[in-house]
Amino acid sequence: MNGAADTVDADNATVSLTDGSSAAVIGDNATIQGGGGDAVAVSGSNISVSLNSGSLNLADQAQASLTGDNDTVIGGANDSLTVQGNADTVGLNGATVTVGADSTVAVTGNDTTVSIGANAGATITGANDNLAADLTASVTVNGTNDTVNGAAAADTAYNNLVSAMAAFPPSGADQASLVTVVNDQPPVIAVNHG
Repeated sequence: MNGAADTVDADNATVSLTDGSSAAVIGDNATIQGGGGDAVAVSGSNISVSLNSGSLNLADQAQASLTGDNDTVIGGANDSLTVQGNADTVGLNGATVTVGADSTVAVTGNDTTVSIGANAGATITGANDNLAADLTASVTVNGTNDTVNGAAAADTAYNNLVSAMAAFPPSGADQASLVTVVNDQPPVIAVNHG
């Protein structure tokens, strides 16, 4: 397919796009094979998308997987997305995002559940997010009221706190207490502010 603003009903179908195309794909169990710089909007479930340096727009409650590098994803409410690639950016609120193994992804959004695979790198920005990371993942969290589960994220938080304490030792009411590792679980950090 080579065009702009084409709409395709693609239940159980494969759609191939040439470089620079744009399309809206509606349907379930669709496969979209994009070229470079494509813009794709999807609505439906179990949609597989391959792009490079493209953009993916998810309709409300869309369920999709994206493979490719340098892609940008935006969407509606209650989306589910799996990302496998590098230098991808995702902007979703109230969604479920899975970052595949060996991927590097930046996720921005609020009330998002993010799972981060083995050897993946992720930067998560937003509020009220729930994160789970593989032991070998590298995670940076920028936000408020986020919940982080997983050894890699907890170890990173622990190491950052220890480094900060070494550089600026707490005094007076701002004393930190570090709780030791129990049963091979990640370290727990508690900071008491007087």
